[in-house]
Amino acid sequence: MKYVGNRIFFFLYFVLLKNICFILLSLLTFAVFGQQKILHYTTNNGLPHDVAYGVFQDSRGFIWIGTDNGLVKFDGTDFKIYTSNDGLSSNYIIDIDELSNKNIAIATWRGGLNILNPFTEEISYYLESPKKLSNIEIFSDTIYNYHDYRNNIFWQDSNSTIHHKRRVYKPVANHELEEFSVNHVNLHSIEFKVIEDCLYMFSSRKFREPLKGIYVQQKDKKKLKFPFLSEKVITALTKYNETVFVAGNENKIILFDTNKIIDSIALNIGNTRIIKLNVKENWVYLMSADNKGFMQFFSYNLKTRVLRNLSKVYNIKSTISDFIFDNESNLWISTFGDGLYCIFPKNEGIKNIPLDKNIIDVEFIDDQVILLSNRKVFTLVNNKIQDVHALNGFGKHLINIEDTVIVSSLDFNSTHFFNETISEAYGYRRFKLEKHGLVVISNKIEFRDVSIHCPYNKLQFNIFDAFECGERLYFTTNEGLYFYNATKNILEKHFTGIELLDNSIINAAVKKEDSIFLGTNMGLWSFLDKESFIVNNKYDLVSPQINSLFLDHDNNIWIGTQNGVSIYKNGGFRNITSESGLLSSYVSKIKEDYNKNIWIAGNKGVAILMNNKLPEKTIPPILNIQQKHKQFSYNTISFNRNKIINQYKLNNKNWITVETPKGMLNFSNYKKGKYTLKFRAKTVDSNWTYSKNYTFAISIPWYKETWLLLLISFLIALSIIMLILKRLKQSKLKTRHLQIAIKKRDELENELASVRQNIAQDFHDDLGNKLARISILSNLLEDDSTNLNAEHQELLSQISSDADYLYKGTKDFIFSLKTESDYLEEVITYISDFGEDYLKQFNIVFEVEKNISKNIKLPYYWSKQLIYIFKEAITNVAKHAKCTKACISFNYNDNLLSISCKDDGVGFNLEKISVSNGLKHLQYRAEVIGGQLKINSVSGTTITFIGKPHD
Repeated sequence: MKYVGNRIFFFLYFVLLKNICFILLSLLTFAVFGQQKILHYTTNNGLPHDVAYGVFQDSRGFIWIGTDNGLVKFDGTDFKIYTSNDGLSSNYIIDIDELSNKNIAIATWRGGLNILNPFTEEISYYLESPKKLSNIEIFSDTIYNYHDYRNNIFWQDSNSTIHHKRRVYKPVANHELEEFSVNHVNLHSIEFKVIEDCLYMFSSRKFREPLKGIYVQQKDKKKLKFPFLSEKVITALTKYNETVFVAGNENKIILFDTNKIIDSIALNIGNTRIIKLNVKENWVYLMSADNKGFMQFFSYNLKTRVLRNLSKVYNIKSTISDFIFDNESNLWISTFGDGLYCIFPKNEGIKNIPLDKNIIDVEFIDDQVILLSNRKVFTLVNNKIQDVHALNGFGKHLINIEDTVIVSSLDFNSTHFFNETISEAYGYRRFKLEKHGLVVISNKIEFRDVSIHCPYNKLQFNIFDAFECGERLYFTTNEGLYFYNATKNILEKHFTGIELLDNSIINAAVKKEDSIFLGTNMGLWSFLDKESFIVNNKYDLVSPQINSLFLDHDNNIWIGTQNGVSIYKNGGFRNITSESGLLSSYVSKIKEDYNKNIWIAGNKGVAILMNNKLPEKTIPPILNIQQKHKQFSYNTISFNRNKIINQYKLNNKNWITVETPKGMLNFSNYKKGKYTLKFRAKTVDSNWTYSKNYTFAISIPWYKETWLLLLISFLIALSIIMLILKRLKQSKLKTRHLQIAIKKRDELENELASVRQNIAQDFHDDLGNKLARISILSNLLEDDSTNLNAEHQELLSQISSDADYLYKGTKDFIFSLKTESDYLEEVITYISDFGEDYLKQFNIVFEVEKNISKNIKLPYYWSKQLIYIFKEAITNVAKHAKCTKACISFNYNDNLLSISCKDDGVGFNLEKISVSNGLKHLQYRAEVIGGQLKINSVSGTTITFIGKPHD
């Protein structure tokens, strides 16, 4: 019994805990329903001081904040701080406004009026200005200030000299307001307000005597504008629409037009006085101050009559000092001691239902909304969680078939009914198409209507979606597009011919009219049988990684991505992100309910876009471009926290993206020429905003000018050509002289050859014949020497020998005189003939080796010396070598002549005969013709001549 009791206890505990969770979840849901994004800036974020006064946005988009420690300029990323170190006359900045030349007027405490040039950052101040200034208003470049029950008015003349006057005012006859000097202390100080290029005047927020009514500046006079308000003390004024104004009257707001009071509404804001008003849509935003100066911030809805204390809503404990709406409708609130707040506009058309689960699918049945996570099914009625069911398997997909929502679930092999309308069944996906009913499981596709199973390999690819196009059934997968081949009962890859599409992950498909749109990880594609193309440009989608597609009743395609939602409508795109109020950045599924509300499921729950109200595109960012010659600084201002895309285009070429919202571009290193530069910027959910065209020219130093370089190159080339021509002329002249010299040399050589030939002939005819005759006669006498005594016979023999020697020498001389002796072949023949004839009588075998490349002409004096050298060498072979064989070799190649005489005799000792006159004469003859003579007597004797005939 105790065990049963424990089970009952735990069961009741579980039920109670489950109900508590439901209650907490529902409370959390609606707590976040109205949540608004708020940024809070303090000294921890970059403000110089937490006491802030006036807040202002200039025409270039910058937010300016006055603090107790300087002036602050904020661009959404960085705080730029100006203090007395930068030229301010005081660090206590009370209010800020902008002149027509974009200079910033600064009201300071204890420093009077300061003027900041935002481009040069130069600060000037008016020495004669009252030192204590508070709120300022600028109209036609005249600065109006209220402080301490009086008004200060500043203006500049044509020389930019600042003038100043102090005034108080008094109503006079004809419903006019007349100004007086400050000596009339009992008169009124007034508040100035510029609305639609008109200067309105009414009672200051702090007064001794209240001024009644509203006045307007008309030429030089101040006229009562609305007579029906002549008895009302107005302390704040703004405009509601084109015809209706809103005024603050103590703790009341008065709505009126030019003719009458429309409504007077007393607000439950205590005993306070309204001192500032602004209107956004149907909401009136107001600051009110009590008699101690503590200011709070309220909003009042003119339609619903709801009053909200925004100081409490935003948990602001400090007194409010100022508020503005910027160009993106962000609300900025400055405080005395709590820094600066930025409240982003809430998208009233989006309702978020946060859940701690990643919702992967949505379905509808009757008045119920079914949400699917991987492990649970949620049932919502009237946007409240009614029930939660734990899945048996791993949930993948929801589908409504005949008023039953089926959960396709993995790891679960049966069917389970949670109730009459929700069941869980095994499968990866289920599709109900016009011609087919399909169930996709892990290894096959079941065609329910024809009981056909088509196998496929889930390990190879996953199926995400299915659609029919023509007669084909297509499947989107992580491997591209496949189609069902009914004949083969298989899935086949469909190739579009576009590699980017064929290899992409296709997560979803939707049919719109005659086209199929595919959601891929590479953007949105339009698919046709014969043609496919990508629909979006690079920056159209909030993300190119698409998870789901849905076609609503207006034929708009809703695109769920990994960074938000894009809507394709009429050929253009709109984007919704978490910065726009979307709960989840990662979007799994988008569907439309019976009331035409769009449900967006994601990683943090679901968001509902009510009544299918397409969000308007946000205001584009503001481009700030400053040009300094060829350098451009850019700063793109946007505070809505969406990603800013910055691009520039040079000379109408492609747009180039820069990574940061602000930076510097330097074109100094570009080529010479004229350039046109244009910038553009957008956020993910805005249109492009474009800058004007900027022009600049790239020039180069005069010494780098092309024409000068060309001229210098031409002059250098001309100088080189002139020099070459001069050298050619000199060369031609030299050649001519050389040709003349060669001709003369040839003539001289011919004359010399003729002379040599004549001399040789004369020697041969005269001396040679005579010597031959002497030799013959002496030989005859020797043959008949019987009658001679011994002495005469010896003399006769000597005569015969000398005549023979002289004859042979004369023969060598005569040969060298002949012109044919200058040719190598003739010299070789002559020496060879001599060697063969001479050594034959000594029974010495004589051989000749010849290896010459061509028959060259030797210098005229070479033949004589070569003949003498080798006749002497051959003679020595016969006399001293005691050899049986001798060889003479001739080699000529590459202008190198080598002649060697070699025998196999006994040789000799070079050291012993080094002083021999014969060897010296041989070496001398070789040196005379510029050659060398080498003697080797190691094995036999080799005498080698080496020389270059034409060196």
